Amino acid sequence: DRAHHREALAGVAPALFPRAVAADASVLRGRHTVTVEAELVRGMRNGGHSPFAFVAAAFATYLARVHNAEEAVLGVPFLNRGSEAEKAVVGQAANSLPVRVAVDGKATLPELAARIRTGTDTLRGHERLALGDVVRELPADGAGPRRLFDVTLSYLRFPRPAALPGVEAEIVVKAPVHAGDALSVMIHAFDDDADLRVDLDYALDVFDEDLPITAVADHLLTLIRAGVGRPDLPAVALPLLDTDGYAELVRGSRGPRVPYADDTTLHALVAAQAARTPDRTAVTGADGETLTFAALDARSNQVARGLRERGVATGDRVAVLMERSPLLLVALLGVLKAGGAYVPVDPGYPAERIALLLDDSRAATVLVDPGAAPDGAAADVLPLTVAELLTGPDGPLEPHAGPRDLAYVIYTSGSTGRPKGVMVEHHSVVNRLAWMQRAYPVGADDVLLQKTPVSFDVSVWELFW
Repeated sequence: DRAHHREALAGVAPALFPRAVAADASVLRGRHTVTVEAELVRGMRNGGHSPFAFVAAAFATYLARVHNAEEAVLGVPFLNRGSEAEKAVVGQAANSLPVRVAVDGKATLPELAARIRTGTDTLRGHERLALGDVVRELPADGAGPRRLFDVTLSYLRFPRPAALPGVEAEIVVKAPVHAGDALSVMIHAFDDDADLRVDLDYALDVFDEDLPITAVADHLLTLIRAGVGRPDLPAVALPLLDTDGYAELVRGSRGPRVPYADDTTLHALVAAQAARTPDRTAVTGADGETLTFAALDARSNQVARGLRERGVATGDRVAVLMERSPLLLVALLGVLKAGGAYVPVDPGYPAERIALLLDDSRAATVLVDPGAAPDGAAADVLPLTVAELLTGPDGPLEPHAGPRDLAYVIYTSGSTGRPKGVMVEHHSVVNRLAWMQRAYPVGADDVLLQKTPVSFDVSVWELFW
């Protein structure tokens, strides 16, 4: 027996529920009862599986998915009475032993049920060794008393007592559970009832408002129904939510639908602000240089017109390789008004990364500070300074970009491989800014510090909010 358990449990690393109290402490418990309908029970039996094995397979699948594990370990009680003489002895002989269930990506629920049936049949030949001795045979993990499982499943079948005239009776099972179990599942079958009654005795420090037992029960019943209805599907692919539950989850994940100005662009919002408050300060540089909204609007119009004259078309990417200053905002707005999408590049980047971003984005041109040159730029990328574009008319341009056109392309860090350009459209930024204004409203007298490098997306909110 010892050798069998050592081999069967070699390398086991059971996934257990985190406990708010010590596993052996006295904890408050609750009980919830669900019914597995007769139609589902017939489906299990027609597939050649006992209800216990099938329900246990559903629990193993659920635990593996909840814990993001590749196996589950269930505690199963064995009577430990092999002979008729032993069955006649009064006393406690039952022994709960671990059933290890590998929940791989291809196994169906019926296949897992077959594995559990095989596992329990094998354990009957080794049920004498007490659970405590089984645990002692395993290597210590240095984290105190070791537990192999915290979910147990049992199956009992009862005859229904004969009805007595004038007496209403109900069978109530009050089986004791181990205090350390997070969940004790008792499956009850009755001779005169094709349904199964499943009692879930649960620890309140595990199954609380964040993981309500009612939701767990609903998930398991949905999983069982799906497994009976689609026995060919992998267990890990079966749904845990029914149609109504899935719709509720989708609604919750999307949040409430809030209208926003989805028919405008980022630069149009700035132009509208300039029309409302032309003489108010729009941006102040570290050296004290300031631009009013009117000046910001006019200069960005000049940059946009200059870019259009030099061949920048709607949808083109324009790299912006500039230090933080009022001219940086002029450049970004100018690119947007020209119909382009700006690609922010930090001047402090290594030459190799600058070259990669310019090449990968297929930048039509690159805007730089006066006297600067884009180190590592490709030969066909034309560098321009903002100053040389501030010479033409400063009146408004015809719209060259719409809400569904790109506003910017910001590259990831590349920490997991080659940097990737994330493309964001105008309406998405407008939606984000509208949410921020609702959640954290700023007014005309507020000042925002532009602290984030322009190559990170947080800079977008700081620059355009």
